[in-house]
Amino acid sequence: MLRYFFWPLVFLLLSLLLGSFRFDVAPSFPATYVESGVNGSFKRAGFPNLDLNGHPDTTAVILNWSRFPNVVKIVSLLCGPSLENTIHTVFVWNNSPNQISEADFASCTGRLKVHNAPDNLYFRARFMACAQASTPYCFVQDDDYIVLPEVVLAMRARMSPSSKTGIHLLPAHELLSSQLRRLDVGSSIHTSFAWLGHGAMFPQSLAVDFLSLLRLLQLTEDEMKMADNYFTILRNEYPEVWFDQGIELQGGEPFTVGTEGNERNRRHINRATELLSSAIACEGAPCIPGAGDIPYVQYNTPDLPRTLVSRTPCRGLPCVLETSIRLLPGTVEAPAAGIFTREDNGVLFEEDINHYLLYPLSHAVDTRADTAFRSLTGGKRGDAISLDILRDLDSALTEIHMVILTDNATVAILQNSHFEMFSPFTKSWVSTIHVPSCVDIAGGSYAPAAMTECSIRMPVSSPESSNIGRSFRVVLSEDMGDSEKWCIYEIWMRGIVKQ
Repeated sequence: MLRYFFWPLVFLLLSLLLGSFRFDVAPSFPATYVESGVNGSFKRAGFPNLDLNGHPDTTAVILNWSRFPNVVKIVSLLCGPSLENTIHTVFVWNNSPNQISEADFASCTGRLKVHNAPDNLYFRARFMACAQASTPYCFVQDDDYIVLPEVVLAMRARMSPSSKTGIHLLPAHELLSSQLRRLDVGSSIHTSFAWLGHGAMFPQSLAVDFLSLLRLLQLTEDEMKMADNYFTILRNEYPEVWFDQGIELQGGEPFTVGTEGNERNRRHINRATELLSSAIACEGAPCIPGAGDIPYVQYNTPDLPRTLVSRTPCRGLPCVLETSIRLLPGTVEAPAAGIFTREDNGVLFEEDINHYLLYPLSHAVDTRADTAFRSLTGGKRGDAISLDILRDLDSALTEIHMVILTDNATVAILQNSHFEMFSPFTKSWVSTIHVPSCVDIAGGSYAPAAMTECSIRMPVSSPESSNIGRSFRVVLSEDMGDSEKWCIYEIWMRGIVKQ
């Protein structure tokens, strides 16, 4: 009789024994996005205040024209304690005939500089102010936008002494325009256009070289005033553009209004491409009067990336989210004869444009569950999303998880992905043996009414290093169906603190 039960019992015991050694059984973690039931040992991993160098090394330049109350508000943020180790000087350049002084601003602990210009130099002024700076970096913005301190910190963290280009924050519609205005002519011209007014950071030396180039090219006074239209194009490289987390401010008189303003910008952008062509033709030839080595223009264009990476800074804590997921159809990659050709030819369908504007990457890190980043198509093998905390996490955390607030379709994507941490010791990506643990949660007052929170335990410190690392990513391992698209309401790193 026992022989009838012997082998079933053996198989049962073996399955239980072998099952205990499986690493792909997801542990159960509580949902942390909702307030109820959150374990007190959990916290969002990151650094509210980044002190990268131990001393401030950036000059912030603000132009004042017709929105002085906005300028006062912006200066108070830039002079705040969260940026005291980053912003060395806040330089307010007053283009308005109404004089202002340091007394018009709240205390800035000796970091404020005010210049009342005798004439309105328009946008040329921001480069002149930066050229006067004693710091290696400049941050510039217009007076109709709030750039959050954590965003400024993230931008500075991604700059380095070897940086030869800048970072431009753009709202979705302007970033779309920048992508459509990529211009490639043969092997010598690879450029695009990006505004600076929503927030931009770049090496101070670029402002010096840019102004030198404008003088060599003998721009007219009107062209000099519209220097913003020339800055990225004449550099002859694709500018690094990020989806912004900015807050628009009202009041005052906008500079670009209606058809007339748009036509003026278009005219100067086209003029910039003409000047770039002439400067490229002058390489090694004395065709610009008085020119030796032509400054600012990049003649040796680096190899262009095969995969376009999209980036956005986080809201709430300094970090940067980036992805290789395609945000636009392949039609935008076709060669264009002019910088406005793609826009004029309508290479995008209206539904593609609406999707880009409604579901930008910035929605995945805006601290709101009622907004989302959504991919245009189903997940593709190699799709990657990474989160850079901007400084190595230390051993005060016993565990670190990547947490993604998402929908059911993306749960399927995550289950077919692998997860990695960039090791500060080996300088390479290290895979985790763990798989996603997903918990359904109620959205409450949010839309949609129900979401899923998935957490993935990431590798912690190695024996050679006490640091955990700063960059974490998810990479899709196989193609998904057309309906299985990425949807991320929020993504963040969660740490478990040592007790």
